[in-house]
Amino acid sequence: MGIATLRVEIKVIKMKFLEQTRIKTFADINTSTLKNAENLLFKTFDEVLNYDYTIGKKVLTRRQKQSLLNYSNPRYWLIDLKAEHRDRHKKKLQEFILKHSDNLKGKVRQEIIKKCVIFNRLSENIKCVIINNSSIGLNITEKLPEETVKNCVVIGTKKEGLNFE
Repeated sequence: MGIATLRVEIKVIKMKFLEQTRIKTFADINTSTLKNAENLLFKTFDEVLNYDYTIGKKVLTRRQKQSLLNYSNPRYWLIDLKAEHRDRHKKKLQEFILKHSDNLKGKVRQEIIKKCVIFNRLSENIKCVIINNSSIGLNITEKLPEETVKNCVVIGTKKEGLNFE
């Protein structure tokens, strides 16, 4: 089985949504604001409705199987089911997932927790990745000690002004 990459993003239309993180610029990033951003990510991730295809249907009744068939159909949630009735069905689906599936969303959540990144300048044990892409225009090496820069990995195509020898 190969390695897979999962990218989790929050689509933000209005900056007001991000105010709870207290991050407006890179200068605002510290352990506290990163924790706020992590909490916002998990809050949003937990609100996502998902259908888990690993639900074991062999032990379910005919009625439960029909419910699962409906739950696997996006049209059911968006068109057929009225908004005021969705909460009960979301809870019912979550119960099926917890009792009868591999709970893939829960496993993904645990992996995100393991992989949450703390910016290198905030951790005591500095191991870094330097992102230097022309579209980003960020060079964080200026504030790192020279011996730390030697152990860094560069990601990106724009390498001018960097010396890692």
